[in-house]
Amino acid sequence: MVGIKDVAALAGVSISTVSYVMTGKRPIGAKTRQRVLQAARDLGYLAKNGSPAPLNGETHFVALCSPVHDSTSYTNYCAYFLNFLKAARQLGYETLLLTEETGDEQLRSIIDTGMVDGVALMDVTMNDPRIELAQFSTIPFISIGHPMDEINVPCIDTDFIEMGEMIMQTLHRNGHDRILFIGGKKIDYERAGGANYLIRLRTSMHAAAARYGIHIDEEFTDNDDFDAAENLLERFISDKKIQRS
Repeated sequence: MVGIKDVAALAGVSISTVSYVMTGKRPIGAKTRQRVLQAARDLGYLAKNGSPAPLNGETHFVALCSPVHDSTSYTNYCAYFLNFLKAARQLGYETLLLTEETGDEQLRSIIDTGMVDGVALMDVTMNDPRIELAQFSTIPFISIGHPMDEINVPCIDTDFIEMGEMIMQTLHRNGHDRILFIGGKKIDYERAGGANYLIRLRTSMHAAAARYGIHIDEEFTDNDDFDAAENLLERFISDKKIQRS
């Protein structure tokens, strides 16, 4: 079993230094603290033995980690950002917004230097490297969105699996045997395994469609407005008419 001596040996520090990092009873320099935490993470010590406290008690800061990509819908995310900031402030916390596209490295630095008391993850993908980091975190995490695999991190999400099932049940009940699925930006279905809510909904719909004998055609659009969806639908219907003739 991994112990504090193993962590100290790997980090090249004394046992007492490891103890101070883990308990927060005495301030430890950021570089040493980070080296100890990395050693503990490599050995699996943090997962088994709890979390170190912040350097100087609670920081009263929380991090909202939502990597910004070329495909990010700023209109949709703005509402999440503002409501999160408002709720955090009502509870006595300020918010640190993390937007680096490779969010795991930025997040690791924030955690190891004890800058925040907790982290909320947004724009969670199916193969999100931040989830693995969260499971060995020294501070509380919550994920707004749920990857397909079971994880040891609390998640808040709409039940997109049930949503997909309900959609297909309704279509089947109304006698439909062929539908058009219009997705957003195709890169959102591919990046790091795809955005969790998109993949979960789409997977559920295809599974239900197979059971109900419904054929799904798929189209994707880089635009989020109604006109783009309407134009795509008209073009699809026109193409099908040409094929049938």
